This record gives sequence, C-alpha cells and structure tokens, in this order.
Amino acid sequence: MPKPNDDLWPSDLGNTDMVAPVAILREQASALGRKTNYILSGQVETHGIGGKIHHILYVVAPPLDNYKYEVLEVSHEAVFYPLWIRSDDAGVYNKEAKTQDEFMQFLKTILSSEKLKRVINSLIVQSQAG
Repeated sequence: MPKPNDDLWPSDLGNTDMVAPVAILREQASALGRKTNYILSGQVETHGIGGKIHHILYVVAPPLDNYKYEVLEVSHEAVFYPLWIRSDDAGVYNKEAKTQDEFMQFLKTILSSEKLKRVINSLIVQSQAG
C-alpha cells in the first residue's frame, strides 16, 4: 500500500518527442526577422481563454511604432491536436489540424499567401521610408 508521501506519478512523464505548436510558431516568428534582415520581426502571444490555449502570430514593424499585424491564431486544449488555425490571409481560413503534419501544411499555406506577402512587402517599404 502506498504511503502518503510516495510519488505516485508515472515515471515516463515528460519523455516525448512532440513539438508544441507555440514552439513552431516562435520559430517562424524568428525566421521572419532573418528573412527581412530584421526590418520586421515576428511575435507570438499566448493566452488561456475559456479552457483553451490561444497563440497569435504577429508581424511587427518596429520603425512604425511597433505596428502589429495579426497573421493567424491557433487554439487548442491542453492536448495539442486537434487544433484550430484561423487566418484572413489565405482567404477566410478556419481549419482543424488533426496532426502536426497537417498543422505545418496549413501554416505553410498561410505564410506563403499572396495577401500576406503584399502586407510584409508594404511594411518593409514603409519601415525603410522613415
């Protein structure tokens, strides 16, 4: 019989090769800075709302008084998948990703959308004009 001060948790907690969606978004935020020679940066904000975790990816233009453009929002429960990804940059985009591979594919579609490329190019030009 276990004693009151025994550790009853399973021994394999924390042993996983999963990558958190927020880590994927942070890497893409960092990549944006490198891709634009740090004229723009990416930023990820995380909020817990209504039992879900929400991550919002922004493009930030520091020379424009830190103007922030929302690229997408990802929401999930404590378990990562399925998750929902919402963006207006690839048309009206509200998709459920059941796996990390699906999430990565949806993310690639949004980040390479024509609308987002126009926004980023415009922010670069405006940032360099000042």
